[in-house]
Amino acid sequence: MSVTTVIDSNEDRIRHEQLPGFEVMFKANGKKKAGDLQKYADSLECPFKLSVVTGPSGSYKEEDLLAMQDKWLEDWVPGRRWEAWVGDAYAPGLTNNIPMQCWNKGYQSFTHGGGASMVTQTNDTGLHKPLRSELSSLQEELVLSKTLNAGGGLKEVTDEENILLLATVLSDPTLHLNACKCFKYTGTTVAFDGSEDWMIGADAKIFWDEMDMRARIKRELDKLKERHEGKELIWNFENVQKKIIPYPKRGKYDAEPEGMEDEAVESVVAEHENPWEEDDDDVEDAAAEAIDSDEEPYTHLMQGIG
Repeated sequence: MSVTTVIDSNEDRIRHEQLPGFEVMFKANGKKKAGDLQKYADSLECPFKLSVVTGPSGSYKEEDLLAMQDKWLEDWVPGRRWEAWVGDAYAPGLTNNIPMQCWNKGYQSFTHGGGASMVTQTNDTGLHKPLRSELSSLQEELVLSKTLNAGGGLKEVTDEENILLLATVLSDPTLHLNACKCFKYTGTTVAFDGSEDWMIGADAKIFWDEMDMRARIKRELDKLKERHEGKELIWNFENVQKKIIPYPKRGKYDAEPEGMEDEAVESVVAEHENPWEEDDDDVEDAAAEAIDSDEEPYTHLMQGIG
């Protein structure tokens, strides 16, 4: 079972019970199981979107990600504001089709760099830990109850029961409100004028200060203002992509090796106090030069992400 969580930076929507919802994928061939499980999910009448899909490996491929976006992203209509869709640097999603589909629906697509999710991805920093803890407790209680009622023999949680437990946990608005706050804690949606920088915390605060992000943002805003006043800004897909600088390449997963979507590796304990400090200095210097440069690299949104 693979769960794709969705969180929202709009606190008002959450408080008015417009909860983000989730999608769950199970390992199976064909579409029959997905159809049966989706019918079960629909029968729960959850106060949010809940979609169920299946795949031969139990992991997402490009077509699965596109199908999810097609279901989950709102259609572009007059008067609706542009929104952002932020996802993992996951190989099947690092294609031209993902940001293009977002653009056509009125969303800007951004990707977290490899290894950055535990610092800047709000799903990881604000939702997954309490979700995992509560879900595990409910699963353990259910397994124990089923085993005792059966008079012995360890019982398993069915796919339908897992969907019900996930829906139960993610029906709690408090969980989503706490996750929503992480958009500020990670620096993702802090004000451009610096008035909310005090809200950034944890590892994100360390990076924010070390990289002097406030000065970088000011430089970029000055450039943007100059180009706007010079009427150089044309709002189209290609021009927007030029302004999105890719994460530096790390080498190992810049290409998608066979079976990557199923690969799981043990964490490596770094020798340094901060795990990110083990990165090669040359790579970091090159990344800094790219950010500080006045040039506008025409590199596609999803390329060069490790």
